[in-house]
Amino acid sequence: MHRSFDHSQHQRTVHISNVIASDGDVLAGVNSNFGDVAVISSSTNKLTNVDSVCDTFEGNDNGDEPPKLTSNQKNANCQF
Repeated sequence: MHRSFDHSQHQRTVHISNVIASDGDVLAGVNSNFGDVAVISSSTNKLTNVDSVCDTFEGNDNGDEPPKLTSNQKNANCQF
């Protein structure tokens, strides 16, 4: 649903609520080293067969695919 992908080094915050998601890999992906944060409501979202609520990545400014740091773990960048 959300992925910080534009390789900019500006902090972004996304709030995700009232979502129905099914059969997917990840609901949100953020670049933790750029300070991105995903705030995901556990009470208003309905997730079925979603592998991860939130993943963190190490963003870069060269256009390469950023490496994944965490998957489906609550932390300062993935709040659910």
